[in-house]
Amino acid sequence: MSLQTRLLALCLSVAGQLRTRISASHSGVAKAWVCFGVSNSQVQVKRSFQIASVTRTAKGRYRISFAPALPTVDYCWHAQVRDGLDRYGYAQQLQVTARTNQDSKTTQVLDISCVAIDGSLQDATEINVVIYH
Repeated sequence: MSLQTRLLALCLSVAGQLRTRISASHSGVAKAWVCFGVSNSQVQVKRSFQIASVTRTAKGRYRISFAPALPTVDYCWHAQVRDGLDRYGYAQQLQVTARTNQDSKTTQVLDISCVAIDGSLQDATEINVVIYH
């Protein structure tokens, strides 16, 4: 048996194992995700999966609606801001957060805020959110 034949057999074996162990119900697979940004106070969803809508509720505050709803509220989420400019047009560091008592985290929606280092709410040209359940 040649090396090429053995490598092919190994690759097919690994692929078969992965196919049976990792499915859409695996906890490490994203259940929903969205890439969106804000321009002229309007949300622009660039790409998404299992997201019904993203609504800008105020400057730097967004409500993400799931479609379909998640099975429970015991999900985790991760968000990252790719770009943000301060009021003078300079690049600034932003982060996405959620307020414990005031923002919703239900099976149907997740409220998030985009915050600058000084604590002010800011819109960004690209925000990416991933949901795991």
